[in-house]
Amino acid sequence: MLKHLLVPLEGNESAESVLPYVRCLDAHGVSEITLLRTELPVALDEYAAVSEAALDHARNYLSTIKRRLSDVKARVRTLAQIGPAASTILDVARSREATLILAAATQRPRLVRFLFGNVTERLVQRSRVPVMAVPSQWTESAPVPRQLLLPLDGGRASRDILPPILEFAQATGAR
Repeated sequence: MLKHLLVPLEGNESAESVLPYVRCLDAHGVSEITLLRTELPVALDEYAAVSEAALDHARNYLSTIKRRLSDVKARVRTLAQIGPAASTILDVARSREATLILAAATQRPRLVRFLFGNVTERLVQRSRVPVMAVPSQWTESAPVPRQLLLPLDGGRASRDILPPILEFAQATGAR
């Protein structure tokens, strides 16, 4: 069941495109939402000061988003961590027993994708927890789409994803 949403946020408007989905799922019985912001480690002599400043900035950002979600019924928690985005998100999903990762599928220039990769793609490829990739052009005022595309390859992971996705579709009225 979709009880615990993990929502990784990059700190920009594109990543916040997942918020309408958070609200929709909250209306259908999600009990806990974890907002996560990861910051890359810094290799400097002043590592501790830079890392703490980055974490403070991330915590402030997450507090702002949490206030925007003050009307949801679910308990909303925030977490800021230092580490590579994809692996940190996967570690948090595992340790917090998330039932769905709700991530924005942001469009980036080719050079940026080549140099840094795409976090959402890595999550989809590596996660044992279902990942819902939301197009980054959605805004909070846009309606939640009612059609889902679920690629299946016949493997065990494909079979494991069906129950939570069917529950999600039922909760949102999607097909």
